[in-house]
This record gives sequence, structure tokens and C-alpha cells, in this order.
Amino acid sequence: MTIPAVPLTSLNAIKLSAREVAATFVAPPAFDALLHADNAILTGPRGSGKTTMLKMMTSEALEHWTGPEADAARATVRSVGVFIGADRTWNEQLAMPGTDLSGDVRDALTASAFTTHGLRAIVESMDYRLRGDLAHGVAAHRRVAEEGIDETALARRISELADLSQFALSFPTLRSLLSDRLVEIGTLRNRLRRDSSTTLPSWCDLDFLVVADAAVEAFNVSAGEPDQKWALLFDELELAPRKLVEELLGALRGSQPRLLFKLSLAPANDQFDVLEHEHAPVPGQDYEHVPLTYARKRPAIKFAKALVEATLDRNSSVPVPPIERFLGSGDLDSREEVDADEITPTRAYDVGSRLWRTMEALRIRDESFADYLTANEIDLENLEVLDPARRAARLRKIRNIVVVREYFRADDGKRRSRKSFGLYTGADSILSLPDGNPRMIISLVRQLFPRVDTPATLGRVPTARQSAAIESTLFRFLALLDAQQAVKVDGKSVALMELVDRVGAGLAAKIVEEPFSDNVALTLRVNNVVRPEIRALFVRGINAGAFVHIPPRHGGDPLAGDIVGRQFRLSHLLATKYGLPIHLTPPSALSELLPIDWRTDAGRARRGRAAEHAATLFDR
Repeated sequence: MTIPAVPLTSLNAIKLSAREVAATFVAPPAFDALLHADNAILTGPRGSGKTTMLKMMTSEALEHWTGPEADAARATVRSVGVFIGADRTWNEQLAMPGTDLSGDVRDALTASAFTTHGLRAIVESMDYRLRGDLAHGVAAHRRVAEEGIDETALARRISELADLSQFALSFPTLRSLLSDRLVEIGTLRNRLRRDSSTTLPSWCDLDFLVVADAAVEAFNVSAGEPDQKWALLFDELELAPRKLVEELLGALRGSQPRLLFKLSLAPANDQFDVLEHEHAPVPGQDYEHVPLTYARKRPAIKFAKALVEATLDRNSSVPVPPIERFLGSGDLDSREEVDADEITPTRAYDVGSRLWRTMEALRIRDESFADYLTANEIDLENLEVLDPARRAARLRKIRNIVVVREYFRADDGKRRSRKSFGLYTGADSILSLPDGNPRMIISLVRQLFPRVDTPATLGRVPTARQSAAIESTLFRFLALLDAQQAVKVDGKSVALMELVDRVGAGLAAKIVEEPFSDNVALTLRVNNVVRPEIRALFVRGINAGAFVHIPPRHGGDPLAGDIVGRQFRLSHLLATKYGLPIHLTPPSALSELLPIDWRTDAGRARRGRAAEHAATLFDR
């Protein structure tokens, strides 16, 4: 069977039904936290799986999921999930383009579209609980007996709550009437464009949360389940107007007794500022923050391995062995006892091994590395005398730095231009590159394994194909970054890729051209001397996946619009573009890597030698 290669943008769960999502779902590490949370804020960049995770909280998805954790998930989720996808009609900036209408009118139309979408989704969930298709042999989730519900009375009651002009007698009819209202909202917009004096109907004043709570209360009473909770699963709220998002964030404190909230948002978002107020919901008490980014690579690798192997299993007619069998090990493999050259099965640090030859070559050409070895009492001719603990402390720490530095460093100490994708082949590196992003993982799978239907097609993937898959996936990712909106700095347009290139080039210089260090600073701390326009561009990079937040090990609050003082790293996939090792390091100030005109006036006065070097490096 052929696995077609498709653009990253087409691998989007919003286009799939809940049962289609369930058919291919592999639970990421964050899924357990979402299962057990009453209220939650789910954050992650594009493609990180926010939509998939929310759809998996619906009864339809839970019933159709056949994974090993499915039974436990069905038992854990006691609420009725209502998936509510964002719609362009929620956005106040798109609601009335080119008109002179007041903000109050725009707000009313936007809120009515939001309310109508939400109510229609609730009605769909009610209808599914009564008569949705149930997979054979699969346990039901939160079903109610159709004969125990007075559907006619319920449909009439919700029609009244929604201020519909006619009463529905069934849930399907009620859904159709709500769809008709969405058409009516569009018609009303067009009419208001011509005549701003048009009177708004009374249903524009409906309060969604009040109506939603009353609707589910009516269903609960009819079903004899007065305490049943309903979880409203709002996706892509960054597309919604600020007032609506603030209302939902405020609702996390539980003012509606029957409603729970799971909200999906981009990770860097100034709308989180509402959570900083004195009486705002408190993380860990009123809600759980569930991030879908991985600062450290081990959890991301574990998830990527599970998703790759599950994808291959679904498309293969034969049993699929572990992914390491196909991809082997590579130069940046962090498993220290495996040599990348499997023809000679030596230990990674044995004299004469591939890694040893790399260290010896760098020692000969790089005086600063030779000095480092001497200062740390590391004798490359007698590595076997180091016990495992000392070897881990002294060699494993520098392994990837040495590999990258030797690969790119010329005899004169400058960086030489070389294609770097081959450095990142092997299972350990390949699985780390997507940063746990499911969309990117699937894209890599389709590049690596174009066919998986016979034993012959499941052999070792050549290094050249691995390199080509990395390059192809990187270019698709760069296209997404190129599409992000630029900012203006002193009247000049600055694109996200220009910022990313400045950062990548500056970090590459640190790893290759500066004196060797086992503690080279390759992560970033955003400081306040960076101009606000550039910080806004950096936020767009976070939300697109170019920059990954590194919270403190003890945990941290969700990102907000103000990112000053936060630590970040480049995405692992972008590391392949600039030739960077894949592991965490201490941070350096972002401003050190940027040109002088991207600093505030105060920052320009304090420009240091490192920033001056980074600014000129890019223009060579």
C-alpha cells in the first residue's frame, strides 16, 4: 500500500469526523492530563494535535477508539463532550468589513454567531446520545435510552431558549433551524451594510453560557441525570474575538454548575492576561494547563515512535518491527553504547570507533578543543579507563557538540558550508525532529516509507532517503513560516524567516566559531531590550512552532503575550537548517543575536560585542 505524501497543511483533524480521528489516534503524553481535568486550557502550535485531542473527548470518538487505553479513557471521561470548532463568523474583524457600523452592532452579530454555533453543537451531542451509531462490540459512552427522553418537549424548550421563530419537534429539526439562523445572520450583515438603521432581532442579545446551561439542564432533568456534566470543547479560540475568549476564560471558575470547559489556544497569547487578575481562575485549582509542546526531547521521541509504528501497522499486511530496525543509529544518536557504523559493532567510545575518530579529528584541528580535553583530563587514547559515570559526565555531555563542530568547522576556524541533513539521520534524531508534532510526524512517515505492504518494502531505509525526507519536511515547514504576517520596523517589513535566520546563524556561530565549550548557550531568553515589534514577530514564531518554550523543570504558567524573561529554543527541525545539536543548553539573550536596529534605544546603547558579531555574520 502506498502512503501518499501530502502538504503539512492538509493533515488537519478539523476536516475529519470524530470517528475518523479515533481510527488513527495514538495518545500523546498530555492526553492523560486532559482526560482527568475538569476544566483545561490546551496550548500548542499548529499541527500539535489540539483539535485531535478535543475531538477525542467526545462520546463518538471515545466509542470508536480501539486503542489499548480506550476502555480506561471511556471510564475516566464522565462528562458529555461537545466539540465546538472556531468559525470565521466569530471574528469581529471579519464580521462587518468595510462598514461604518458601531462596535456594539459588530459585537452583537459576532456573539450571536458564536451562540448559534455553540447551541447547534450541543444539540448534535444530545442527538448522538439518543441514536448515534455505535461500533459493534464497543462500550457505549454516556448514552441515554431514547424511550426515556421526551424529545419533542426538549426540542420545544431549547427552541424557546434560543428565541427561534418556530418550535422544533425533534433534535434534527432543531439543528436545521439553528443552521437557518446562521444563514439569517449572514443576510442581516449584508442588510446592515446597506442600511445601518436596520433593527437587530432580540436573539442577538442571548447570553450563550446562560442559554447553554439551561439547555443541558433541561436534557439532564428529562434523562433523570440531574448532575450530569457537559464539557464544552472550544477549538482554535485565537480566531475568536477577545471578548468571547475572556468570557470563556472567566467561566473556568465554574459559575455554570453543569458546564465544564476545555479551551484550545495558541501557546503565546495576550488573551491569557485575563488570568492575571485578582479574581481570575487559578491553574491547578480551577483548571489544568495542558501544553502540547516538548521542551525536552525524550517524551517527544517516545510519542513519535508510537505514532510512526502505529501508522506503519495500519498500512502493512505484515507485522512491523521496531522503527530502529528501519532507521538505524546516527551521528547524533544519544544512546552512547551504539556506534553509528554498524558494520563494525564497536562501542561508541572505543578507540577507533566512528565517534572516537570524530573527536580525534577535532582535537587535531581545533586548539580550543585540545585544551578542553587536557583541562578535563580526557585522554582519547585511554578512554576505556573512564568508568561509566565519569564517561557520562564528561563525554556524553559534549558528544553532539563535538560532532556538529567537527562537521562544520574549517581549518581556519570559520564555518564551512555543508549540507547538514545527513547528520540528523538515524532513529533517535529522526524521531526528535518533529518535536512531538503529529502533523509533522506523519509527513515524515510518508516520506520515509512510501510503500509498506510487503516484507521487502519494510527493509532498512537508506541514509539518502532519510536525508531527503528531512529536507522535504523542513521545506514544507519553512513554507508555513514564510506565510506568517511580517511586522514593520522603522518602516521596513521584517518577515518571520528573517528573524529565524538571524537567530539560527548566530547560534551556529557560537557552536562552530567560538572557543570550544561544553556549556555553549544555544537556547534563548527574550530580554526587554528587543523592540516590541520584534517580540511580536517572535510570538508569531512560537505559535507557528519555530520557537519552543522551555518552562522551568518545576512547571510554569501558560505563556502570555509578554514573553520577556522566558526561555526558548529553536525547533529541532530548524536545527537541521542551521547545523545545531539537539539538546538543551543554558540560554543567551535574544538581543545578542539581532542587529542593532532591532533593539530599543536603551538596548542600542548597551550593545555588546556578541551582538555586533551576530549582526555582521548574517550579512557575510
